[in-house]
Amino acid sequence: MTADPTILTKSDFLEARDCPSSYWLTRRRPEKFPRRAPGPYDLMLMEEGKVAHSRARRWLAEVRHGSELRFEEAFESGCGLHARADAVEHRHDGAIDIIEIKASTKPEDHIIDIAFQKVVAQRCGHDVADCLIAHLNPEYRVGITDETSLFVLRDVTSEVGEIEKRIGEEADAILMLLASERIEEAGCECRYRGSIARRCSAFNHLNRDLGVRTAHLLPNISASRLRKLDGEGRLSLDRMTFDDVTNNPAPHLEALQTRQPVIDHDKLASFLDGLTWPLHFYDYET
Repeated sequence: MTADPTILTKSDFLEARDCPSSYWLTRRRPEKFPRRAPGPYDLMLMEEGKVAHSRARRWLAEVRHGSELRFEEAFESGCGLHARADAVEHRHDGAIDIIEIKASTKPEDHIIDIAFQKVVAQRCGHDVADCLIAHLNPEYRVGITDETSLFVLRDVTSEVGEIEKRIGEEADAILMLLASERIEEAGCECRYRGSIARRCSAFNHLNRDLGVRTAHLLPNISASRLRKLDGEGRLSLDRMTFDDVTNNPAPHLEALQTRQPVIDHDKLASFLDGLTWPLHFYDYET
């Protein structure tokens, strides 16, 4: 994260979109609200990303050799937006193509990333022609000797064009938020996310009215259900009833309210009787 509160990078932008209030606190009061340090899984993904980037660069140099290709080119607009593109192809007509490299098989998950880069590049005076994402080929398999098929280049210019105006407006709104000397420190959108793992780092501060034992502990509880319970003042587990949940979370609610395990012995026995022994477990990762 950048230290200067007047600068907004792509990583900052994505974090701020997730929870603006928490982002403001981590930027304006970092001593009290430090960012979460990356865990082992995050560090593993970073290392895998570095390997993918290195291979993708070699691949791009081979498949995009008609124009000048620059890696890690930075764009800095006068209004405080900063972006660094994985690769930029400078065309002979003066326009540029922005290429985002992702160690992922789902380019659709990264349209916002490259849209932000286009917004910043255009505000720096560049004519952005195409936006492309170099991503892992989902058809690639271990053992294929042709490493050039490891990546696929997908043109997402149309998808970026559909959202770039909104992304620019959101970026400007976040810059205005950062310029604010204070914010309302009561509640945030994370309050309506069922997964505790998706809470912002300032959740406990921003939602001081919530206790520890709330509906957030229930698996797969929806945002609409959380909003309804919150509106009725019944986010506490002790104030919930079985009418508030469907059949699947009902045993979880019972266990949480009674603080006792709930075991369906008949269902377990039926499941075990249907297995053919010995069992073999296979775990596939991509």
